[in-house]
Amino acid sequence: MKRILLFVSLLILLSYVWGNVEIYEIYSPYSPPNPTALQVDISEPILYVGIVNKDSYGHNVKVIVDNNGITWESGLIYLPPNTHKEKIVEIRVPIKDTKTQNVKVSLVEDGKTLVSKTIKINPLFPIDVRNVTCETHYTIDNKTEVCLSNWFDITLKSNPLARSDYIVKVWPVVKVGNKIIYDGKNDSKEVYIPYDEEKVVSFKIPINITNNDKFIIETYLETLNVTHSVEGYEKTILQRDNFSIWYDYISVKKTFVLPVVIKNIEVYKKVDENSSKFIKDFYYASWIDDNIIKRALEDKYFQKDDILPRYYLKTDPTIVILKITITNNFNKDLKAKITLNYGNKSSIEILKLNKTSDNIYYIPIYPLPKNINLYAEITPIKADLIYNKKFNINPKYIAVSPVIITNVSLPVDKNINVVPPGNKFGYVLVGKTYTFNITLKNIYNITLSGYIEIFDDIKNNNVMNYTKKIYFTIKPHETKTYQANITFYKEFNGDIKIKVVTNDGAKDYIDIVHFNAIYPLVVDYLKYETPLVKINAIKYNNAIYSDEIVAGVPVKCKIKIRNKLNKDLDCKILLEVYNKNGSLIYKTPEKEIILKAKNYSEVVFPIIFKEGFTGYTIAKIIPKNLDMEMIFSQGIGYRPIPINIFAYPIGRYSAVELLGKELSTSSTEITKVISPIYIKNISIYKGYVKLIIENKDFPVNETVYLSTNINSSLRKIILPPKSERTVIIPLNKNISYLKLNICVKDYIIENGTKKDYKLSKIIKIPEDKIIIKKEIGSSINSSNTTTLSNKSIINQTNIPKKKINNPPVSKDVEIKNEQPKKGIIEEILDTIRGVFSWILSIV
Repeated sequence: MKRILLFVSLLILLSYVWGNVEIYEIYSPYSPPNPTALQVDISEPILYVGIVNKDSYGHNVKVIVDNNGITWESGLIYLPPNTHKEKIVEIRVPIKDTKTQNVKVSLVEDGKTLVSKTIKINPLFPIDVRNVTCETHYTIDNKTEVCLSNWFDITLKSNPLARSDYIVKVWPVVKVGNKIIYDGKNDSKEVYIPYDEEKVVSFKIPINITNNDKFIIETYLETLNVTHSVEGYEKTILQRDNFSIWYDYISVKKTFVLPVVIKNIEVYKKVDENSSKFIKDFYYASWIDDNIIKRALEDKYFQKDDILPRYYLKTDPTIVILKITITNNFNKDLKAKITLNYGNKSSIEILKLNKTSDNIYYIPIYPLPKNINLYAEITPIKADLIYNKKFNINPKYIAVSPVIITNVSLPVDKNINVVPPGNKFGYVLVGKTYTFNITLKNIYNITLSGYIEIFDDIKNNNVMNYTKKIYFTIKPHETKTYQANITFYKEFNGDIKIKVVTNDGAKDYIDIVHFNAIYPLVVDYLKYETPLVKINAIKYNNAIYSDEIVAGVPVKCKIKIRNKLNKDLDCKILLEVYNKNGSLIYKTPEKEIILKAKNYSEVVFPIIFKEGFTGYTIAKIIPKNLDMEMIFSQGIGYRPIPINIFAYPIGRYSAVELLGKELSTSSTEITKVISPIYIKNISIYKGYVKLIIENKDFPVNETVYLSTNINSSLRKIILPPKSERTVIIPLNKNISYLKLNICVKDYIIENGTKKDYKLSKIIKIPEDKIIIKKEIGSSINSSNTTTLSNKSIINQTNIPKKKINNPPVSKDVEIKNEQPKKGIIEEILDTIRGVFSWILSIV
């Protein structure tokens, strides 16, 4: 508690001791009425401080003046106690420049600050900058000058604050906005200025301004270790009234303008009186043979603004014409030098400029074909007042192929009666190889190399074949012809593209030619003529008659062929019939005919099919004197039946051409042959031949004769006639069992060697004279195992595979033989118990 009372007593005492010493006022001998800042003469930087001591104790104080770290300190000043009377103290303010600044005045006793006060001062300089002017100039007003010289005069005058003569250090600083573009402190001069007189000092100032045509000169003066500066010019005036003396200060900012500036730069694309001279000089000197440029220069009505600038090689410069707008700010005609820097190149021109107006000039530059970072600089001839500006130029170059196609000579077959509409139309025959010529010209001035590429937009790559690429080397302005080959495998009426690719070329040259490839002959129809045959019952057991192709029934296949050429054709013709798996079923003998020019002929082929199947028919036609082969299919319809005839390099498999990879052009009309009897399956089981046959298309019972052949690698055994069996197959009854009456051990196993064998089952239908044959192959892989494989020579309709579990003999099937005793092979087969009987299912 005692400590707290002691601390409070000390606070009261300190407040009593220090709290009553005051700075009453601070004033200047040159203070104007109601000053915002105290004026201070730098020759005598004196202020006055009024101090009052209201304490009952005396104080020894110092006055310390702090101007931003620079201080002045008075001696000790005694303040008697309880004087309540102002004591006036003269103080000196430390000043280093004439900018308005804050000064702190403090009363300090024994190192402790009793009181302080901050004031604003305005230092007054004894020398005025009465004017700054260019030696050669055009005055717009008293605040603006247009310069035409690098020499500037600065007028200095002793003002009313001067006490004597002065030696003044002076230098100029050039600014654009707040940016200093020239500081002349290192080029300063010392000037002796007598009292109440003036002096003119001249400076040569190098001025280089970017993106601005105006600048300001700030003049710096230094004397008595104080620096003063002013932008433009100034004047100090002494003022007084009955109560005080002060100084009025007036400053005027002055702007200087460059005489010539670049207002705008853009790419000029027109070929006219402004640009033609430059274009001629460039193209004639460069020896570039560009027909578009030639026409633009020679034909005054061909004035386009979209053909420049052009480039031919990516690595060579080209001409770009610039339209440059320059402003002359001076009041008389001038000459100026303009410099254009781009990349590692530059262009310099001397221009004549009309007074106080915009001047337009056209100047060529020669850059590489890319966007340009252009640095433009202009200065009048009489002064180094440099104006410069950066321009990003995008000329939007036009790429031109340095090697062009001047001619494409396409073939027109002499056997086709046609007049092509132009030299870019070729009329040819399918299947023949033709040569056509491509003529190139090098319009550039150096030897160039590259390649010719031939291509098309057709998705189906089986339509044609041609030379894909030709390499070339061609001298300056040389014309050179190259040959290409082309062969069409199908009818074609469309475009082929030819592209010229030049190494480092600005652009590929592309030409389009048209080919019409036709067959020398066409097939009007390929059809079968069949007798009416009674087949399936469709309702209520009633039979119908149909013109379907029936196995064993003679049919005629007719083909009508038309010669489209203007000459006779000696042709070989034959037919081939394939099943849907692509296996050859039937092939006719060749026939030879002579097709008259622009005429047609019909050829008939008699055919008897021995079995039923689904497939297709094609006609092969070989004109002897055309060295080609053509293939035509039956019909023009579409069926989802895959056929395997892609091995043929020439041919048409549907009436619709160029279907692309999505839809094969091998779609065709099917050839369907039906059969009275179908062998669905044949197998060996317990010494028997198990045969499954079916009558599905004929609504009557069929009487058939069955016989068996056995072939091995050692010998062929044909069963004696008594092995034939007569079987009645009623409608939809389809199971028949035949007993195997012979022992096969002598030729299946001989001298311990296992041998392969084939067993064939032959069905004869006497009424229709049809023979249907089926084979199975077997080999013994072990002493008690026989593996069966069913191979179809004549394929039928697919039937789902299933396991057969020794079904009973149908009552509808007649079997005349008794079962004999089992042989060795039968014993072996009996052990495996028909494991493999379900393997084969034949269509």
